[in-house]
Amino acid sequence: MTSTGESDAISTSAAARIAGVSHDTMMRWVEEGRVESWRVLPRGWWRIDRSSLLAYLSRTANGSTGAPLETSPVKIGSITG
Repeated sequence: MTSTGESDAISTSAAARIAGVSHDTMMRWVEEGRVESWRVLPRGWWRIDRSSLLAYLSRTANGSTGAPLETSPVKIGSITG
């Protein structure tokens, strides 16, 4: 969010240019949840949160695996004794 409260949303093309990757790679990151994104309309264009993209790029530049933003633990089952 900007200081005025507006979302700092950018297009997938702009995000790809900032990241130095192809548009296809950016769309894969969107699909994998690596950056915060949303559709403008149900079947419309994607928008990416600029701060989320910059945070992702910072994490990956620092040696992180670049895992998706939201990871949940896998529950295999409970052990009862």
